[in-house]
Order: sequence, then C-alpha cells, then structure tokens
Amino acid sequence: TDRTARGADGEVRLRGRAPLKFLTWNCANFNWGNTKELALINLLAFNNVDVAAITETEFNEEQSASFAIENYTTFLPLADGDGKRRIVML
Repeated sequence: TDRTARGADGEVRLRGRAPLKFLTWNCANFNWGNTKELALINLLAFNNVDVAAITETEFNEEQSASFAIENYTTFLPLADGDGKRRIVML
C-alpha cells in the first residue's frame, strides 16, 4: 500500500505525520545574553523546530548549568579539555 502522500508544498510525507524540523545554528560563541537568547527563542518558535543543534557555544560550566529553553529538553555533552562545551542539543 502507498503510505506516503504529497503535500500542497510538494513535500512527500508519511500520511498523518508532519516532517521533523531540525535546526542547526553556529552561534560563534553564544555569550549567553539577551540578543542571542532572544534570537534562538524566536528561531525555534517561528519555525516550529522539533530538534536543534547549536554549535560553537563555548559554554563554561556555569553557563551550561543555567542553560534552558522552555518546552525543550537540553542535552549537553561533557566539556572538552579547556572546560567548555561546544555543542548543545535541544
């Protein structure tokens, strides 16, 4: 049986399932503050992102402990040799 359907936008999807939306963002040293925090929240919300990879975050231990985005689970790898985390998955 045909389990796929083509949407009005031409995308092929499994019937009854929307495509998974994945965002990747190289934030070039996140420097957690109002500007990049708001930009990330807006990117996630306005694009209905399901999964996000934020690279080159340069988070230290303190920043990592306080990093959270509402409605997302945060996955942080172990820090590298200089104590910084280079990627965050939401």
